[in-house]
Amino acid sequence: MTIMESNYRFIGKTCEIAKTLGASAIRINFYKDFNNLANKSLKSLTGKNLKKVIFQIGTLVKTAEKNLDFKVNFENSLATTGKNKSTCGAGTNKLQIDTNGNVTPCIALAHLYSAPIKKGLVEEWQNNPIFNQWLKTFTLIKGKCNICGYRYICGGGCRANVFGVTNNIFSSDPWCWFQPKNK
Repeated sequence: MTIMESNYRFIGKTCEIAKTLGASAIRINFYKDFNNLANKSLKSLTGKNLKKVIFQIGTLVKTAEKNLDFKVNFENSLATTGKNKSTCGAGTNKLQIDTNGNVTPCIALAHLYSAPIKKGLVEEWQNNPIFNQWLKTFTLIKGKCNICGYRYICGGGCRANVFGVTNNIFSSDPWCWFQPKNK
């Protein structure tokens, strides 16, 4: 299920339907506005709705962990606690190959970070300058994410989402509600 403004109210019902139909799991992701530039009627969740939904999904995940017959999979950098926050894994534990055969940490940012494959994938991951450049991105994030202690856990949020909204890869995540304390 891809969550957006038009359907976030149906998460629980969708899980029930999937389970009733015999599914063993459901994967929940968030719609990101940069994915569909042609259809402006689709809207990403923001503000209070986003926070409310993330906490709701956190509860669904915990409930599903107790019931071994159905699993709720949720990958998102804006998790309910710092302990649960995680990055999508772009450039750290997964890579993408675009339609031109270029390797990239994030397919949504391939126009900024991609390079032709010259060796095997392991060698590319370890030695390709594009991955080194990508990893440096997280040390250059500006604004509230720069001073937040969770930055090294969540990576400052989805860089593709941030770039899609701000046109700046180094901006703070506009969806994050954590308010870091100044040092």
